[in-house]
Amino acid sequence: MKKLTYILPFIFVVLVLFTACKKSGKVQPPATVSVTGTWLLVAQRGGLTGGYIPMPAIPRAFTFNADSTYLYVPGQLSGTYHITQQKSIFTGAMEPYIIMSQGSTTSGGLIVTQKDTMVITDNHVEPISSIFARVYQK
Repeated sequence: MKKLTYILPFIFVVLVLFTACKKSGKVQPPATVSVTGTWLLVAQRGGLTGGYIPMPAIPRAFTFNADSTYLYVPGQLSGTYHITQQKSIFTGAMEPYIIMSQGSTTSGGLIVTQKDTMVITDNHVEPISSIFARVYQK
């Protein structure tokens, strides 16, 4: 009987601890992705071959402005962009997704930025990832 008086409080404490540690079910909002600035396309990888494709000598760059407009060089293409969330086919989680619109045409992809690197990846099977380096203006 003495053992029971020691075991019952122990079991009660364990049950309280485990029931008090339930997840709240609230999802934390994702970190914001900042793309403002100029980004030079340096390589692409993926697609059917899965290979790494260095970019030719002709510079290709996006300049994303704080007012949600962008300019693509060469070609001087311009339009608007916004960053939203989309379910990734790779992780199953909601991830940052950039949508760029030029008239009635839209394109986009999952977007990851780390320091001076930005990667935009198609959100489908056999995706192509475009790798950009930040350009600093003097």
